[in-house]
Amino acid sequence: TTGASTRQLVDDAKALMEAMLETGLNVAGLSAHLGVSRNHLLAAFQQEAGASPIAYLRAARLRRAKELLAGTTHSLAAIAAACGYGHVKYFLRCFRDAEGITPGAWRKHKIGP
Repeated sequence: TTGASTRQLVDDAKALMEAMLETGLNVAGLSAHLGVSRNHLLAAFQQEAGASPIAYLRAARLRRAKELLAGTTHSLAAIAAACGYGHVKYFLRCFRDAEGITPGAWRKHKIGP
């Protein structure tokens, strides 16, 4: 694989993940959509992004959750679903682990009283 095609594969993977956040897409599904093996995708991602596709996906889900927390009044359950989390409790744990506070506290802090 050339550097340009590896870069394009990773760019395509990132775009697909962003477009399909709410679907609960995983690495196996992502590689199937892109028509490459899971191992090829993992290697390309590591080479180009210095991280795994799942790390990128987690970060993308959290970015989207923050956008929705700050820009909407949607419930936490609705935000969790929109970001691809199967269960709101899992969303709460992932958010707290990443940010150090709950999504509700983050929203209050960002928006104010």
